[in-house]
Amino acid sequence: IDSMSKGGTLLIRSRFQPEKTAGTSQYPPSGKVIIEVEDSGSGIPDEVLPKIFEPFFTTKRSRGGTGLGLPIVRNIIQLHRGTIQIVNRKEGGARAELIFPNLAERVEKVAPIL
Repeated sequence: IDSMSKGGTLLIRSRFQPEKTAGTSQYPPSGKVIIEVEDSGSGIPDEVLPKIFEPFFTTKRSRGGTGLGLPIVRNIIQLHRGTIQIVNRKEGGARAELIFPNLAERVEKVAPIL
């Protein structure tokens, strides 16, 4: 929202990327769940990009930023055995890619639906 103060496009996509297994039909299939969040904003300055997950790093201190948002997001994603990567798009704006393992089988075993 901050990077698109004059408007723009926010795109959220999700997809399942199955593991390549030779001739097995497994249910639920093993693989990864990928979520992409893209904006058409100003992007992230190159000198700032390597620091965005550092606790207390912020470019918004004067507007009340604490620098804890992205470190907390990354921590939550890692607790779910996932990863996050944020890059600038060559068309402008930024893209965040969140990747999680498919845990449907594990969830089914731990918390069956009654």
